[in-house]
Amino acid sequence: MTREINRDTLPGLYQTAFTRDHTSAIGARRMHISVVRAGTLYLPSGRLVACDPLLGKQKRPFIQTVLPGRYPVDLSLGQDTGDGIERIIFARVLITNKAPVVWVKALDEGADVRDASGDFGLLAKSGTIALMDLQTSNRIQLDTLTGLDDFLDKLVGNYRPKRSWYLQTFTEDHNALFFTSTVGDQPVPTYFAVDDAGDICLALTTLLS
Repeated sequence: MTREINRDTLPGLYQTAFTRDHTSAIGARRMHISVVRAGTLYLPSGRLVACDPLLGKQKRPFIQTVLPGRYPVDLSLGQDTGDGIERIIFARVLITNKAPVVWVKALDEGADVRDASGDFGLLAKSGTIALMDLQTSNRIQLDTLTGLDDFLDKLVGNYRPKRSWYLQTFTEDHNALFFTSTVGDQPVPTYFAVDDAGDICLALTTLLS
């Protein structure tokens, strides 16, 4: 099963996932959708990294860059009307308030983003994903994080079955957002949206399963 989304469907998926408090079919599930502001992500270099903070060794930035700054991050939560379980289905980093016009794959720098099956995206084997700046990933070795028990306690501080998140600040210029994934061994892709001026307006990580 490929994790690559038909980009013709992304505008509709995005609009549905980030319209608050309604019920809609997304993928194979019918869900009640809610949207939460997870915090503000610091990107001092403008180089975004998505990684598995607990098991992943590779913390390469995406080749696409944005202006250094601090950007709000929203999570789209979908509560399955069948099993009642709430999952994180999308995470977005809002770079500007401009409307998306074109969607492009977020490709890892120096990495072969496709495996033998043709999939692309992050393999989050620990079930946890982190978004952070390249400078933060270079300074913080999260796969050998001291105080791991404390970190995990904070990650599950707002836990419900299948979903939790935690924004951790390391310095006044460096932080990271951690959130859980339920997609198992399937790649988790990220896309950048480009506005009508040709500038990146958001990054969208999809956790549809």
